[in-house]
Amino acid sequence: MHMLSEQIPQDPVASPPDSQGDNPFAPPRPEPGSAPTPGPGRNPDIAAVAALSWSIFRQRPLHVIGMVMGFFGVTFAIQLLLDRLPRAIQLVGNDPAIVQFLEFAASIAAIVLSTWISVGLQLALLRIVRGRQTAFADLFRGGPYLVTAILGSIVIAFLVMLPSQAIANAFLSLTVWPISLASFFSRLAVAMLGVVAIAIVLLRLNFFVFAAIEYEVGVRDALIASWTITRSRLPTLVLMLMTQVCLVLAGALALGIGLVVALPFAFLLHAATYVLLVDAYHQSSESITGE
Repeated sequence: MHMLSEQIPQDPVASPPDSQGDNPFAPPRPEPGSAPTPGPGRNPDIAAVAALSWSIFRQRPLHVIGMVMGFFGVTFAIQLLLDRLPRAIQLVGNDPAIVQFLEFAASIAAIVLSTWISVGLQLALLRIVRGRQTAFADLFRGGPYLVTAILGSIVIAFLVMLPSQAIANAFLSLTVWPISLASFFSRLAVAMLGVVAIAIVLLRLNFFVFAAIEYEVGVRDALIASWTITRSRLPTLVLMLMTQVCLVLAGALALGIGLVVALPFAFLLHAATYVLLVDAYHQSSESITGE
């Protein structure tokens, strides 16, 4: 079996680790002149996440807003271009098979390109939270981690889809009458437990791209790392998600203008949560993969 602890990957976010032993998840060393984030020992609760995010946002508002708005702008431009491609082909030929093939190819290309830019955004935000220099070009540097991001997303989707049908059937069974009160509540409980289980899986695995970027590990190790650092941290993850939702809703209510600030800050919360979680975990002598 592959052992993560035997690797010493080169960290694209931090300078290459030296004197860090054989732990590939040792805290990244700060670059000269950078302002490192708080190290291990800071409790990664929602208050710490919010405080760190706000501190970074006040220091580098243009970097954060520029990266996130740039991400949405590039993603929109890619989608617009790919949407127009089949229509442009229709002007040249009328073969329905060719048009359908191009529409399918455009859909796949949209997924791949949007994932590529999304990984680049996470790389840029990770650099910002770690106190390192970043540039707009970082949005286009997610290529080395693209396959890991896509495969990891497929694994997570598969894990979610497995119980989804059973949950859907449980909810549908509630509409079949007559049904006893005991049977109704038992089926409802099963369905709700399934929903909660799916939510937990999604929350605990949603940091795998950050782990893949920071430590250059594959799908398996990145997913295990995300699952490991979030152990016993579910309240923080739930509060983080609720805070992100509230921020976006508040920004939307402010005539949409508030989204220019709310969306970047919500994305920054995600990156800050990862950094505090992984740094706090370094206090443990366990392998971050749980092996």
